[in-house]
Amino acid sequence: MKHFWIFCFLIFVIITPSFNVSAEETCKLAKEQGWMKYDCKAEGSLVTSKIESNATNVYISNARNVTVNLSDLPNLAVVKISNSSLVQLYFSSSTATNISRIQVLKSETVIVNVKKLPALDTLKITDAKYTDIIFPIAIRVIILHNVQLKTMPDYPRRALEILDLSENPISNIDRLDDMPVLTFLSLANTNLKKLPILNLPMLDKLILDGINLEEMSSDIFLSTPNLKEIYVSEMPRLHKLSDRVFTPLSKLDKLVLTQNKKLVSLQGVFFPYSLKFLNISENSLKYIPKSLIKAKLEYFLAHGNNLVCDCGHLWLHHWNRSNLECGEGKYSGLHLNEAMPLENCSKVELQNSTSLSSVFIYDRVILRCTFRGNPAPSITSECASQNDSVVNENGRKRRGVLEFNF
Repeated sequence: MKHFWIFCFLIFVIITPSFNVSAEETCKLAKEQGWMKYDCKAEGSLVTSKIESNATNVYISNARNVTVNLSDLPNLAVVKISNSSLVQLYFSSSTATNISRIQVLKSETVIVNVKKLPALDTLKITDAKYTDIIFPIAIRVIILHNVQLKTMPDYPRRALEILDLSENPISNIDRLDDMPVLTFLSLANTNLKKLPILNLPMLDKLILDGINLEEMSSDIFLSTPNLKEIYVSEMPRLHKLSDRVFTPLSKLDKLVLTQNKKLVSLQGVFFPYSLKFLNISENSLKYIPKSLIKAKLEYFLAHGNNLVCDCGHLWLHHWNRSNLECGEGKYSGLHLNEAMPLENCSKVELQNSTSLSSVFIYDRVILRCTFRGNPAPSITSECASQNDSVVNENGRKRRGVLEFNF
């Protein structure tokens, strides 16, 4: 009988703490740079009776299996949770009208019924296990970074200005529209293989680093007229950009297009004249696109490519960018300005042409012109005005003065 009571006593000692330990007693409460901070070391139920009723910021860390009642703090504006798990925040809608920001960092299964928070402006969950959240309709900032999202969350769109879904295994997005005031979008390091057309009229900054896109088509940016910054880096499958992919972006100021190892050519790609910062470093480019000669760049980076140093880069002398390093071929390791003299490159010159004084209207006239240069020039022609009809070497009839382009 004696042994029986000892056994029961042991059971009581072991089982009771899981029901009676109060986190209020084991959480250290301190003020830290304007925060009311709870640093918890035990499980239990955390109430806020010790927090000053006029507190505006509450920070909870190292909590485990905790329910936090924040109902009696009418001035509370910001809640932060870190390094915690199985945390549930409880609010009363009548006394939580001022909470504008909730941040969750490195935590698991944090349950927040934010629909009851009419003033919530920003929800930031980073490096945490994501739990479905019903968002308030007026939320402005949603950051769900590395929260194991596999599909797009159901979030209100009309007031949203910032959306960050980076570092999640999202593989498909059907639509990106109906967000009339969205200015920032990050889909970096998701599993996306295809992008929908971005119908985002106020989008200012777009981050696509690390996604599995193979091509960038000409229609992606048709409805993003205010886009100023684009980041397209470390895409393992990207190998082609449409010639006119950036054409609709008349306000584009900064383009970072780096570390895409399958990208070997940007020849023919149009770069907007508004562009001031361009980084095309550490791709596998053989030639710098000549279309950049018209750009008004203030910052230009192109190191780490497999540049071929031949007369195809002669134009870089005139652009004052010939200090780039040769990446392959007989001049590997030299700079362009060192390799160009060895190639005996020469500018294009008109060697001879048909002499023509006057012709009658409707007469058929053939102009024969010979050009020389190293490398051998590729000649195209076009009309500069709308006065007369001409037929170019491709047999197309145009009106105007015939000009030759090299």
